Parts: sequence; structure tokens; C-alpha cells
Amino acid sequence: MRLFDFLKELFSPPAAKKKKSPKKPKRRTAMKRRKKIKKKSRKKPRKAIKKKPSKSVRKKKQRRSKKRVRITPRRKSKKKSSYKPSKEILRKPKEKEIGVITHYFSKISVGVIKLKASLRVGDRIHIKGTHDGFVQIVNSMQINRQDVPSALGGHEVGIKVAHRVYENDKVYRVTDA
Repeated sequence: MRLFDFLKELFSPPAAKKKKSPKKPKRRTAMKRRKKIKKKSRKKPRKAIKKKPSKSVRKKKQRRSKKRVRITPRRKSKKKSSYKPSKEILRKPKEKEIGVITHYFSKISVGVIKLKASLRVGDRIHIKGTHDGFVQIVNSMQINRQDVPSALGGHEVGIKVAHRVYENDKVYRVTDA
């Protein structure tokens, strides 16, 4: 029966809309007026604006503060260590942009990269995006479902990635130089 009513409503022509009559303002009873007045009176008073104390009060406070002098123990100075990290540690790895992420397959965790430069299996890459970035080593790479050891610029390559990547994330090759 419900299905029939639903279909009838669905296929019946729209009914002419009735004009709404203007609503009359409701009369308030005496009880409602009292409640409204009580609610208004329950409001918390505003915080009073703090006025500056008079000059005599300020002078008294200044006198008190002069009398109370705290003696704090001296802190021992920390000696600077003579350790200097080697130049190898201070070197930052160089990054060269080699491509852009064009697509991501979430079920198999594969990112598709449009290469601008060559890439090999075993290279360390850094994928930076608006969300986050991470570094990983390229373990497997495919072109048209065929495993490939390397690819040149201009190819679209599928790479197994460790984390989620997004379109237009930049891909950099990391070199220790």
C-alpha cells in the first residue's frame, strides 16, 4: 500500500499552491510575560571597567615593592661545548626535480609519475606536496604493466609508494654530493 501511495505522489501533477494567510501575532499571557521578565533579570551584570587607582594608592604600592627585594641564587653559566660537527654531517643532500605525480591508485599504492628526467630502480626520491612529503627508494617501476630498470624523461612511470600521494606533487631525485 505504501509503494502505491509513493508512486501516486510521484506521477500525479503538482497541486496548486494555496496562498498563505498572514500570521496573527500571538497574545502573551500574563504568566509568559512574568517569565520573560525573570529571564531578563537573571542576566549576569557586565564586568565593571577597572579605573586607575589614585596617585596616593600608586605611591603606596611603589613603596611596598621597593621594600620587598628578593635575592635569587646565581645561576651557573653553561659552558659551551667544543664539539663541531664534520663537514660531511653539515652537508645537505641535493635534490633535482625529475617529475610530477599525475595519478594515484589507492588499492595498490602506486603513483604515476610524468618524468622530466631519467629515473632508475634504486634511486632515492623525495615526493613533496601540499599535504606532506617523504623520502623513499624506488624498488619497482613499471611502464604499461612491464617492469623496467630505468626510464627517460617524457615517460609516464608507475612506482610503488610508501605513503599516499596526490596529483601535482613534485618528485625530486636525492643525491648525496
